[in-house]
Amino acid sequence: MAVKHFFNGCHGKMSYIKIEGKKDFPTIIFMDGFGGANNYLGLKNIAKRIDIRYTKLFIDRLGVCESDETIIARTWENIVFEIRELIEHVVKKPILFFAHSANGPLALAYQHTYPEDVLGIIGVEPTTKNGEVLFQTKAYKAATSWMNNLSTVERNQIFIDPEWTEEEKLEEERTAKHIIEGSTLFNEYLMGQKNLQSISQLPKIKNLPMLIFLQPFREEEYRCSEYAENDTTYILMDGHHYLHRIHPDNVAKEVNHWLNHKAGYK
Repeated sequence: MAVKHFFNGCHGKMSYIKIEGKKDFPTIIFMDGFGGANNYLGLKNIAKRIDIRYTKLFIDRLGVCESDETIIARTWENIVFEIRELIEHVVKKPILFFAHSANGPLALAYQHTYPEDVLGIIGVEPTTKNGEVLFQTKAYKAATSWMNNLSTVERNQIFIDPEWTEEEKLEEERTAKHIIEGSTLFNEYLMGQKNLQSISQLPKIKNLPMLIFLQPFREEEYRCSEYAENDTTYILMDGHHYLHRIHPDNVAKEVNHWLNHKAGYK
């Protein structure tokens, strides 16, 4: 198991794991989707396939894994502040984000707040402002209908990395925090849609390199979304919401190519 560290921030203690890369290379911040029990375990399968010259930092937001609960409002401004406070303490800038699902908007918000820090964003089906509307469409329901025929065991296996060791499976169970009323995650969920709309209205910063992995039926959604910049690359893959878990080799290959050609480090 990788060594876990803790940072005492203004709003509470946060857990994180850092894997050192080459001195003069940027840091990639890995942020798993909403409700993920442990950012490192959630994204280690893809991180270990990405260029070892980049430092990798896995941050557990407040309320996740062994990070503290907090009563501080779960606005995106507060969450971005907490993330930056930790980043400034443990790594050198510049940085890139590898953000899955609901952490996509937070990566955007961070980049808008501290544009001089961020070289680019890699998103795996990052949440869009129109996500909630999409979930009600016939196209989305048809594309996800296969899940209705899965047993509970089969459904749970979707969220388990097949590359986890037995020790890591136990660690994931030990550190998982469920969404219960009054918890940080519960409050973050309540604020979610408000944050989404607020972030989506931030002015776009042109020519920010982005790499977005998505399922084909969501292509129109992303090309009309807040991620549609002048310099956005779209990679379509069949599968489900965890594309990085079912296609780790293909995702890593595209990420490494993009890093060499967009991030400017070879």
